[in-house]
Amino acid sequence: MADTAYVVVQGVCVAYNTRNGTRSNVRQLKTGSVFGEETVFHPGPCSATVEAVTDVSVRLVTRKMLDEGLGRDAWFGAFVVALADRLVRPDAPSVPVPQPGSEAARSAV
Repeated sequence: MADTAYVVVQGVCVAYNTRNGTRSNVRQLKTGSVFGEETVFHPGPCSATVEAVTDVSVRLVTRKMLDEGLGRDAWFGAFVVALADRLVRPDAPSVPVPQPGSEAARSAV
C-alpha cells in the first residue's frame, strides 16, 4: 500500500493506466505537479502508474510528514483532511443536515 505523494521538482513524467493490456495516458506531470496525493489521505493502491519521460527529481510527502507538519488532530489538520477528502472523493455521500425544528435536529443538541 502506498502512503507517499510526490512533487515534481524538475523534469517531466507521464501518469497512465493499463486496462485489458492497453495503456492510456492520464496526464503529463511537469515541474510543480503533484501525484500520489490520494494515498497520503487514504492509503491504498495507486490509481495510476507514473513513469519518467526525462530525468526527474521529486520531493516526497509522506503521511507521517503530513501528520507531524499539520497536526491532523488539530483543527487545521482536520480542515485540510476534510478538504482533501472532498476533492479525492467527490461522489462520497454527504451527511444529511437536519431541518430546523425536526426531531433529528432536536436530538442532535
